[in-house]
Amino acid sequence: MSLPSNGIPPEVIRETMPPYSLSADLLAATFAAVPAPLRPTPPRPGGWSAPRGWCRRSPG
Repeated sequence: MSLPSNGIPPEVIRETMPPYSLSADLLAATFAAVPAPLRPTPPRPGGWSAPRGWCRRSPG
């Protein structure tokens, strides 16, 4: 399967783009703004869960 083409070769685009670099303070601020990943919850004790059928409606 061929890649879609808009008629401009990738080499031409690369040549026309100016070089760029991200400053250290920009990277630090970006990482500070991203929330930390969630920690896994500790395992619950075995008797914590509700007994089976507690959420069923009573007949009648």
